[in-house]
Amino acid sequence: MQGAAESVEHRIIVPRLAIGYFAGLRAAEIDKLTWQDVKFDAGIIAVSERIAKNHIPRPVKISPNLRQWLEPYKGKTGSISLGYAAFRIHVREVMKKAGVPWVPNAMRHTFATHHYAFYQSADLTAKELGHMGSYRLLHRNYANSGITKSEAAGYWAITPAGISVEPVSLIVTDRDTVVTTGSKQENDKEAENVA
Repeated sequence: MQGAAESVEHRIIVPRLAIGYFAGLRAAEIDKLTWQDVKFDAGIIAVSERIAKNHIPRPVKISPNLRQWLEPYKGKTGSISLGYAAFRIHVREVMKKAGVPWVPNAMRHTFATHHYAFYQSADLTAKELGHMGSYRLLHRNYANSGITKSEAAGYWAITPAGISVEPVSLIVTDRDTVVTTGSKQENDKEAENVA
């Protein structure tokens, strides 16, 4: 995303990339989002039944790093996305400059893999993704990724300024999220106490 942010003409896709990578919304859901759906004060993206694939509303947490990506756009109105066709034109140019291929659904799958590895909770990851019913797909695609909890913590530290020195960890207790900003060692110890 850093490459996208460097070009003024491509900055328009940064919110879509950030929401895809750090909130895990489906491409079609992002296309329907407006800035009014991003509830900065509540710390959620409100995926309404109008937006959700299965027409079941869900709140999706805004992680601390996602907040940093979206903060410059706070106060904007209207649609977040230009639509998928326009997005693809911009993202292909950015990916070409970066020398990496674009993989369909990569944002959502990357989110799910790192979310599952960090939280180690099928329930929580499924809730964020809006998955209903069986966890078979979730386990098959994300449980055995080989990504460690420590590596996943690094993913959640990716910010517009680069990798944060002190990664912010999200510690989950029951279904509530408590944000802590201690060192990685303190956060890992706290996470073990919660588990």
